[in-house]
Amino acid sequence: MGRSESIRSELQEKGIRFVQADLREEESVVHACAGQDVVFHCGEMSSPWGQYREFHAVDVEGTGHVVDGCRKQNVRRLIHISTPSIYFDYRDRGGISDSEPLPVKQVIAYVPTKLLELRQTRYWRRGG
Repeated sequence: MGRSESIRSELQEKGIRFVQADLREEESVVHACAGQDVVFHCGEMSSPWGQYREFHAVDVEGTGHVVDGCRKQNVRRLIHISTPSIYFDYRDRGGISDSEPLPVKQVIAYVPTKLLELRQTRYWRRGG
């Protein structure tokens, strides 16, 4: 699922199902989940600048639509791919695990929404 016409054509030429939709449109997202055993979710609004409400609408609410779509369509597994940006603290780092402490202050408005998104997908794993 995505919004890009050019990527749509490229994927369809390879036999990959593509649904043109926006994560902010719940009905479209639920429809895209229909008939799927597994959903890979890596959609986001990623930018070094922007307003928090825009990030929230795509990253948090959009991920909520994916989680709801998976539940409503009885998707067996949701695989969520997020970002290492949540660990950024102005220094080079490698080999960070997901149990690493998070920085107290986030650098840009994008990061707090990715943290909220992460909580939503962890809730999915617990079957809540």
